[in-house]
Amino acid sequence: MRAHRPDNLFPRIAAAPVVLLAAACSLASTAALAEVYRWVDADGRVQFGDRPPADAEAEPLDVGSGKSVSGDLDERRERRERLLDVMQEERAEEARADAENDKQESVRRQNCSTASDKLRRIEEARYIYEPTGDPDNPRVLEDQERAGYTAKARQEVSKWCN
Repeated sequence: MRAHRPDNLFPRIAAAPVVLLAAACSLASTAALAEVYRWVDADGRVQFGDRPPADAEAEPLDVGSGKSVSGDLDERRERRERLLDVMQEERAEEARADAENDKQESVRRQNCSTASDKLRRIEEARYIYEPTGDPDNPRVLEDQERAGYTAKARQEVSKWCN
């Protein structure tokens, strides 16, 4: 009678992970080759699965692209780079628009300040003078002229400060 020596078991135990790995790869490749079906269920929702239901009309979908993984990665990289380029252009355009808006807002604030100061001076002034040919002898505006001058100043404030 022969006794089993422990070293005789080693090749069988070492081969077990290899067999399991081969079985897993076989199942994975079978799953990758499995068909995918598309159908609409009784509630009107689109469903996908590897087995079509018996009570619905299912259409098989071609999910295998035949492309290599590296080809897909190259295509994805190119799309990502195009998307990043577009996003960078959009950010640059937004920055230009923001700079233009800031410039316009600065001009508006300056014009508002100038118009407000002018209106304040008109309203606080006892008399409003208009220059004449003689710098030492300006003409004082009549009440009706002053009212028009004030109305024009208020329009400027309304234009720039609102």
